[in-house]
Amino acid sequence: MPQFTSSTFGKYTGAWLIGTAIFELALAGMFFFIGGSGMVLTGVILGVVGIILLLFGIGSRRKAAQNQRIDETGLAGTAQIVGMTQTGMYLNENPQIGLQLNVTVPGRNPYQVEVRQFVPLMLLMRLQVGATLPVKVDQQDPSKVVIDWDSPVQAAGAFPGSWGGAVPGAYGGAVPGAYAGMPGGAMPMAGVPMVTTSVSMGGQDVDQMRAQMAATGLDGTATIHTAQDTGVAVGNNKVFSVSMTVNVPGRAPYQETSAAMVPLEDAPKIVAGVTVPVKVAPDNPNLVMIQWDRV
Repeated sequence: MPQFTSSTFGKYTGAWLIGTAIFELALAGMFFFIGGSGMVLTGVILGVVGIILLLFGIGSRRKAAQNQRIDETGLAGTAQIVGMTQTGMYLNENPQIGLQLNVTVPGRNPYQVEVRQFVPLMLLMRLQVGATLPVKVDQQDPSKVVIDWDSPVQAAGAFPGSWGGAVPGAYGGAVPGAYAGMPGGAMPMAGVPMVTTSVSMGGQDVDQMRAQMAATGLDGTATIHTAQDTGVAVGNNKVFSVSMTVNVPGRAPYQETSAAMVPLEDAPKIVAGVTVPVKVAPDNPNLVMIQWDRV
C-alpha cells in the first residue's frame, strides 16, 4: 500500500481537477467547432468551468509539492492538538479537519498555528484534543506545518502508547489500517461501521464481521465510566473517547478504553454509569461489539 503523506490528497485532487478541466475544455472546443448561438454559449460555459478547474488543480498540485518539500526537508518537531473543528468538506468521504496546534521545534519557542488537513478515515482516530503529533516545519516559514503521518502518535489521556501497537477498543465498526488487536490489522472501535475493506478485515467486510460477532461472540455487558465527545463527526456518527469495564460470565472483569463511533440517535445513551450489552470475541477480549440496538 502506498505511503500516505500530507501531500497525498493534494496530488490526487490536483490530478483529478486537471483531468476534468482538460475534458471540459475539449468539450468547449467541440461546441465552438459545431457553431450556432446555443452551442457557442454552451462552449463558453464549459470553457469557463474548465479554466476554473484547471486553476484549482494547478494550485492543489503546487500545495502538494510544497507539503512534500516540507515533509522531506522540514525541521522535525511535535504538535499538540489544542482544538479541532470539522470544516464540512469531504474528499472521497474523507473529512477535512481544522486543527489548532501548539508546535514545538527543538531550539525554538513553542507557538500556535492552525492547519486544515483531509484525513483518511483509517487515520482519523489519531486525532483527539491533547494528542501529540509528529510534524515537519518549513525552515523558512514556521507557519507552514505538515503532519508526519508515517510516525507514531503520542496519544492523550486514556489512550496509552503509540497507535502502532496494540490499542484496546470496543468493536462495532473498523478503520482499515496497520493496527494490532484485530484480524487483518484493523483498529477496533465502538459503535457502528465507518468504512473498511475486505483486505483490512482479513477477507471480511464490516457487516460480515458484525454478523460473525453476533453469532459467535460471548454475551457480556460493559459499564461505561467516562464518555467524552471529541467534537469529531463522521457522517451520521459522533466520535467519543470511552472508558469502560467489560464483564463476561466466567471471566474476570477488565478495563477497556477506546475511540467509539456512536450513531447520532444513540449519542444520548452513552453516558457515565450506563451498562450496555456487548459481544466479545472468544479468542480476543479486546474485540468487543456494543449492541446499540439493545441499549
